[in-house]
Amino acid sequence: MNTGRIRRILLLVVLACIAGGCDTGINEEPPPVLVLLPREVEEDEYITTGSGLQYHDFVIGDGEEADSTHRVIVHYAGWLTDQRLIGTSYLTNAPITVTLGSDTIIDGWSEGIPGMREGGERQLVVPPELGYGEDGFDGAGIPSNATLIYEIELLSIESEESDQ
Repeated sequence: MNTGRIRRILLLVVLACIAGGCDTGINEEPPPVLVLLPREVEEDEYITTGSGLQYHDFVIGDGEEADSTHRVIVHYAGWLTDQRLIGTSYLTNAPITVTLGSDTIIDGWSEGIPGMREGGERQLVVPPELGYGEDGFDGAGIPSNATLIYEIELLSIESEESDQ
């Protein structure tokens, strides 16, 4: 075979691939964008506590029940009332461990998580005085006196031995 003939064959193969739609990756659909928004809950579906915290259980769960001093492992997502996401563990698939009643979490969580069972999913509407109050939290984009919405999934309660 001469060189000219080989070039023509290669050119025909390349043109056939282009015409036949070889996967170049150029025309692929963009990957889907994950948008986290709070689930809609009607006002009359919330339970309101004496402090003004509101909660609604989407899933009750069938495991152990959390009390006000347990260390719990949760997935969460949080929003301002305008649905701006302020934090989540879902996007990184990295649940967090918190001790209820400690000063490392907002009072709304310390009040709103006890009573949940492992496997449960709950939405909390946290008034400013149980959240970040007048100070807000600039690092998370939370303005002063913001009402917060959290959806919390109680994955597990740590055993007493793990607290020591």
